Amino acid sequence: MKAVPRRTRFEDFNALARYVANAAGMHPTTMARNPRYRKVVWDYIQSRPGIVSGGAEQIQASMGLEISRLDVALLKRDNERLRKMLSNRLSHGSEATEPISHIGNEEARTNDLRRSFELTATVLARLLNWAAEKEIGIITDINRGEILDAAEISGDRLVAARPDTTPFFDWLRQHSGHAYGSDRS
Repeated sequence: MKAVPRRTRFEDFNALARYVANAAGMHPTTMARNPRYRKVVWDYIQSRPGIVSGGAEQIQASMGLEISRLDVALLKRDNERLRKMLSNRLSHGSEATEPISHIGNEEARTNDLRRSFELTATVLARLLNWAAEKEIGIITDINRGEILDAAEISGDRLVAARPDTTPFFDWLRQHSGHAYGSDRS
């Protein structure tokens, strides 16, 4: 916002938002879709009412309405994040309070470690599938036991390999029919 020249006037909010996006090195769509960025632009317009052409009353009315909408959108997003964090914490809290029958019981510890590994492997498999579906550039080579960065051409494309990935890929082969298995990686 500091890059906007003092006496510059913009036709409307969108023109100012495009200018700020270009000055910040981001795509204008990013500016338009992100409520926090839009709120910063509206706050800037509020601090410098003459920066946007048009009647002061019309600008003030649309600005107040848009800021209220943005505040509601941000509150909804924060509320959803808090709900997810609370849900996650509660679900992990119940797992953490599950007692292992005997602390000295080696079988119980092994089962607990196996369960932790399976949960972690499930999440990693889902994350890798998601990255492949979104075409982010992360791919897996199950036969070689490698996780690769598809965007890299040189030798820097290796993210992880054997022996570190061996337990994960062995588990993935065993569970290939599941929704999180290798059939979508």
